[in-house]
Amino acid sequence: DDLKKLPEGFPVLSIRGWKDKLIAPSGIDRIFSPCKNLAWQKLSLPEAEHLTGLRDFPNEYKPAVENFLAQIIS
Repeated sequence: DDLKKLPEGFPVLSIRGWKDKLIAPSGIDRIFSPCKNLAWQKLSLPEAEHLTGLRDFPNEYKPAVENFLAQIIS
């Protein structure tokens, strides 16, 4: 419910590791999907675990985050 209180078009980059043992990508989708006010994007890292994306997959992670930030700053 708190996410639904954010302004219309609020940008979110959801970074998910498919091997995350704490929360599955489908669980993340269940949280964000009902929030039509969010402009959310996904970065899927099939081999990443919980919070290991930057460390283990910097070539995918860094450009995606840089692109996302460039979109919201401009």
